Formats: sequence, C-alpha cells, structure tokens
Amino acid sequence: MSKLEVIVAPDPRLNEVAQPVEKVDAEIQKFIDDLYQTMRENKGAGIAATQVGVNKRIFILDLTSYIPEETEVYFIINPEITYSSKETWFAAEGCLSFPAIGRIEIERPEKVTLSYLDYHGKKQTLHAEEWFARGILHELDHLNGITMLDHLSKLKQTLYTKKSLKYNKQNKNT
Repeated sequence: MSKLEVIVAPDPRLNEVAQPVEKVDAEIQKFIDDLYQTMRENKGAGIAATQVGVNKRIFILDLTSYIPEETEVYFIINPEITYSSKETWFAAEGCLSFPAIGRIEIERPEKVTLSYLDYHGKKQTLHAEEWFARGILHELDHLNGITMLDHLSKLKQTLYTKKSLKYNKQNKNT
C-alpha cells in the first residue's frame, strides 16, 4: 500500500464530477487500499477518490472512532442516494481538503438510504441516520464536484477561499 497526496482547496479538481467505476477488479481494490491508508494517515473519518485526484466514484467512510456503536469501515463504489429525509439538521463538518478552515456548520438531511457496490463489487443497500448520513452525504458531495464551501454564502466562500490560499502559500515549503 502507498499513501496518496490529498488535494487541498481551492484546487479546481475538487469541483470535477467523478465517473462511475466500470468494473471492481484488483486494480480498483489496490486503489481503495491506498485510499484507506491515506485517510488513516491523515486522521480522517472519510475520503473520496476525487480528493486524491482520481476521477472515480469511490469513497471510504470510517466513523468507528467517532460513533461507539459503529464497528464497520465502508468502502463505497458508485453510490446512489435512493432516499433522503425531509427532516434536516445543522452540524459542523471538517474536511481533509480544507485544512485551513476547520469545521463549518452545514445543513443536511437527517436520514438517507444508499445503494452502492462494496469492496468486492457486490451490490449493497445501507440506511443511515445523523452523523452516519452526514458522512455519506459529505463524501458523495465530493464525487459530485461539491465542496463544503458550496453550502455557504458567496461572501463566506470568498473569505474561506482566501484563508485556504494563504494557508497553502505558508505551507508550500514545508
């Protein structure tokens, strides 16, 4: 396994829409293994393929450190939301691609149902609530070319983009 480089905002690749995975094979599984290692080494709870410059509909979600009853790591390929509740809630989210920003309050549906392929290419359905649903929607946003900033006003987007640019400039030589 090898660690991949996480793309940091405001890189335009974060706004690209990912393409479906045609076939889950050994090459895709190796990439997923590398993506998982990258997420773990960066102390993330989730990561999307687009965050490492790979334009594939793949993300990983690992909430085992945050939700005591959660024991599984999810390897999600070609995700599709089949249900989204009308009930919503606000909570602060962070993102590996936005190290300068920290957490941002975002409104999301309280519950979702997700259809996807797992690590072995087997079709799965998953019902998620609260933080689990939020994590799914956050990572799915990445695959759809949407970042945390897209949920904010234009004024806040400009402010956080400037903050990210300053952070990137300061950390370029480290």
